[in-house]
Amino acid sequence: MIKLVALDLDGTLLSSFGSLSAEAANTLRQLRKKGILVVISSGRPFYSVKHIIPDDCYDYASCMNGQDIYCAKHAMHQQKPNLTEAEKKHLISYLKDYRMLMECSIDGQGYYIASSKHEAFVNFFQSMNALRHRLARQKYYPQTASYDLQVVENTSIGKFCFCGYPHTLKRFYSALDHDAYSCFFVNPSWLEIMHVGISKGFAIQDIMKQEQIWKEECVAFGDGENDIPLFKACGTRVAMRNAMRSLKKYATDIARPYYEDGCAKWLKEHLL
Repeated sequence: MIKLVALDLDGTLLSSFGSLSAEAANTLRQLRKKGILVVISSGRPFYSVKHIIPDDCYDYASCMNGQDIYCAKHAMHQQKPNLTEAEKKHLISYLKDYRMLMECSIDGQGYYIASSKHEAFVNFFQSMNALRHRLARQKYYPQTASYDLQVVENTSIGKFCFCGYPHTLKRFYSALDHDAYSCFFVNPSWLEIMHVGISKGFAIQDIMKQEQIWKEECVAFGDGENDIPLFKACGTRVAMRNAMRSLKKYATDIARPYYEDGCAKWLKEHLL
């Protein structure tokens, strides 16, 4: 019997325009009425999850890839370590050597940061990214880039996100000390980096322990490599048809793509 469902958001549960469909919201409510726990497992910060997902649609929100776990029943947060000042300084120094944009959340506001030496790349990349989102029927959030690399100092930041061309991000990824950070590709153009020991997998295991739920009683949905630890922690692993091939290797089933409300349709067919 399934007792817990863990769902990634972007590219998985949400629609093309970054919203929760009425069908998906109703499905989550029906799961909860059956006594099945619903866990939102996202790379987004909590304020973003709360803005998109109604309060009656989930029991837990594992945010920032597990850096922040929110329990709705007790209205309490359990937070893992943020990036240290030394880690932030080290990671942001790579912006001078690689043509990348870095995104992070500071006090509830998103920032895009880059080195001024790569301003031409930033303008071109953002234009191409906007076009890619339109072609993929995804919502695009235009944002002005800042070239002040010191804006991240003395701030609480749980995650850095680096975006750029896939070959650039692969070289950057190879240059990192993977014993010092938790690093995940959400897609080939988006790399997320956190303090070591943080992942969606560890977060869902914490929730399972609190709720006394076994691995075989859990279903996970995802589309990116940051969902691999989540898949490894759950018995049933459903990758979206639009998922990265590296994630599909761990899947026990494939759902229809996110823009066809694949999550809701799979849940209704198999659990409701």
